[in-house]
Amino acid sequence: MALPRSLRFRGRGAIHGVLRFGRRLIVPLGRASLRRAGAGGGRILFIVPRAAAKRSTDRNRIKRRLDGWALRHASDSSLAEGDIVIFVSREAAELTRAGLIRR
Repeated sequence: MALPRSLRFRGRGAIHGVLRFGRRLIVPLGRASLRRAGAGGGRILFIVPRAAAKRSTDRNRIKRRLDGWALRHASDSSLAEGDIVIFVSREAAELTRAGLIRR
């Protein structure tokens, strides 16, 4: 399920701003960059590199699964407060839906 527009980044400039000026963290899903959101709430982006899944169809499936997870947790304060870019690790890419919920 795709994220609603309010939770998606628009344009590369916003993404580059988070990557350049955001705080870098290690999270259970991989590496993340966080930046305080401006007016309008937080947004989230999952980047699944080729190292995590070779085929583009697999990478897109992983992104859809993570988008669904983010949509269910969109009301959490951590998602509402900032812009988040997550580089998904190979281990997180191999998680099932049940494993993702537990993380």
